[in-house]
Amino acid sequence: MSQGHARVFSLSSRKINSFFKKIIFFRIKDFIANTRHRTFLKR
Repeated sequence: MSQGHARVFSLSSRKINSFFKKIIFFRIKDFIANTRHRTFLKR
C-alpha cells in the first residue's frame, strides 16, 4: 500500500464516517419523535 492510497483511503473513510453519523443521528431523532408521539397518543 503506497502513501497516496493510504491518504485516499483515510479521506474516503472520514467521509463515510460522517455519512453514517448523520444517518444514525436522524434515525435516533426519528425514533425519539415516534416514541414521544406514541406516548402523547396514549394519554
